[in-house]
Amino acid sequence: MKKLFFYTGLMLAVLNSMAQQNGRPFAHWSFDNNPYQDIVGKKQLVSLNRNCQPAFDKGVSGKALIAERGGDCRFQMNALHGNINDQFTISFYFRGAGFNFSSYPQSNVVVSLRYPNLRFRTTTADGQADEWLILLDGTGITSYDYLADGNWHQMVFTANARTGRKQIWIDGQTTDLYSRTTAKSSKFLTTRLDGFIQFDALDEVKFFASVVPPAKNQIPNRVHSSAEGNQINPKEFAPGHPNYSISLLKQLENFASPRMV
Repeated sequence: MKKLFFYTGLMLAVLNSMAQQNGRPFAHWSFDNNPYQDIVGKKQLVSLNRNCQPAFDKGVSGKALIAERGGDCRFQMNALHGNINDQFTISFYFRGAGFNFSSYPQSNVVVSLRYPNLRFRTTTADGQADEWLILLDGTGITSYDYLADGNWHQMVFTANARTGRKQIWIDGQTTDLYSRTTAKSSKFLTTRLDGFIQFDALDEVKFFASVVPPAKNQIPNRVHSSAEGNQINPKEFAPGHPNYSISLLKQLENFASPRMV
């Protein structure tokens, strides 16, 4: 019997490793049928503030996690520790003015949006922290106004310790501004605790133990969709639609093809 348990556990571990190598998440909160539960690894979402009870309403796909009084809420997930080694991907959809996912009490891994910066912090096995702050004063996906326009946006953060490469993808797109090479290392450091604070709405939160491009985990035809569910094509409309974040002159300078204005 003990041998049976041993081989069963070994088989599950191998299957889990293969799934991660094939680009499948080791944790995934869809917030649908059992909104508190990770539907892959069976971790539980926990609200750490009694004065802030989560609500679940229409999202990008099914239901989304809505934070009451977003700045006062902390939702614990404990996803990273023991699950990532030398690579990881954090993918989610958000709506609102910003978000903050962080490991704690040590901020070994942080991804956040807070005016006027996008932040992606990682810490490697030798204790070296890479603090990457990006000033969002550009156009399109490099504009804070684009991200905080009240529509749903997909954020994908990827990191590879062995190559030193970090990337950010927004709504399936990236630019040179969202690519960075840091010192190489054997693995990343995490802490036992992590979770989200300072956000308005989240959906389809996924964690991978490898670098996974956004095309592998997007919700088809729902990128940059508004709170009312209208689908917006970022190649058809100017950045910030319907509240445009750049002037007509800048639109002509940056986007040669015709757009709705």
